[in-house]
Amino acid sequence: MEALLDVKKGLIGQVRFFGDFFGLESREALEKVFTGCPYREDDIRKRLADFPLEEYFRGVDREEFCEFLAG
Repeated sequence: MEALLDVKKGLIGQVRFFGDFFGLESREALEKVFTGCPYREDDIRKRLADFPLEEYFRGVDREEFCEFLAG
């Protein structure tokens, strides 16, 4: 999986996900979750706290995914 983040002045403007992953839902809804989010792991984790991540990326570990995005 690859994630391209457009970060300006510490805020995520846009995210695009690419790769071979299988999910039930379209990635666009997940990408919109991050618009305006501060680019910090804790803030990313908060945005994903109640989000059904498994429906977008099957088998993904939520903690690893947060670390991956904030990496």
